[in-house]
Amino acid sequence: MAWSLERQGSNHEVWRCGITHVPVPRHADIGHLLAKAIFEELEGELGKDWWRR
Repeated sequence: MAWSLERQGSNHEVWRCGITHVPVPRHADIGHLLAKAIFEELEGELGKDWWRR
């Protein structure tokens, strides 16, 4: 599945994977809770627990 950058703002970028849009903050580090939320948001597109494969 291809990722593409949809738009950039001052604090976030919005990435698209298939039909799912994922806002990602522009921080040096992304915490575990935010990373897990992003992973779970993509489960509909990539399948359950896709990041553990």
